Amino acid sequence: MGSIAAAAGLPAATAAAQGSTGDTGYRPTPPVERAPVSRAHDDVADPADEATRSFLGPLTPGTALAGFTVVAVHSVFRGAIPLVLEGHGHQVQLDVLAAGAGPAPLAEGSGLAVYGSFHGTVDARLVGQAAGAALAMLTSRSDAAAPCGLLTFEARAEQHPYEVYSVLRD
Repeated sequence: MGSIAAAAGLPAATAAAQGSTGDTGYRPTPPVERAPVSRAHDDVADPADEATRSFLGPLTPGTALAGFTVVAVHSVFRGAIPLVLEGHGHQVQLDVLAAGAGPAPLAEGSGLAVYGSFHGTVDARLVGQAAGAALAMLTSRSDAAAPCGLLTFEARAEQHPYEVYSVLRD
């Protein structure tokens, strides 16, 4: 066995412990069973309910925001209120969330934060202007109460990890 160990670059004691097959005793760990996680559009955001429409006020389909037009508003979906805009040849999603300590939103004020997502090469400054205009409309109304379920960016990521937040359809 010494010559096999020497050829393999192992000390004789290691080769003896492994036996003649070179078995180290390593066995791969079986895969861990995990609960299913939605990673695709396996559900769809509902159209805005009464509480959401009340909160959004004049921010409804047809509203113009910095060269974009609101084409859809949804109820709270995975912690945010998604707004779908079209303009400048693109479709854009703005998510209204509760303000928190997460990444910098496009617009923030009065306890709200507006984040954006889009496909393609739309100018991010234009999306930021639309987010600012949406926030201005929301914060101009002191009587509107945020609907239940609105989360901060951090809480959304924690409560809905690995989930798709987009309501945009390609």
